[in-house]
Amino acid sequence: MEIGKQIVAACEAYGIPPEDVMIDPLATTVGADHTAGVITLDAIRLIRMNLGVNITLGGTNISFGLPERSLINRSFLAMAMAGGLTCVIVDPLPEPPPLCGMK
Repeated sequence: MEIGKQIVAACEAYGIPPEDVMIDPLATTVGADHTAGVITLDAIRLIRMNLGVNITLGGTNISFGLPERSLINRSFLAMAMAGGLTCVIVDPLPEPPPLCGMK
């Protein structure tokens, strides 16, 4: 939050309103830290409520290295959007298509 406040203040000093600012809270994989998802969701909610900026996020970072990534990503994305996520970086395909009909 403190870094976000500094970013918003610096932007305002240049005449950039909060609604034109985008902050990325940097999601960490839950494979490395099982609390990472909750921490990221809390950060999204706090940033949106307190700073009024747009929030971006690598939508698949949360599931890196885990099985069933597609399911994890969909669930996390829905919760993040409910918390205030406005811009997400994702691959719209759940997995790459097979080459030449081969699996």
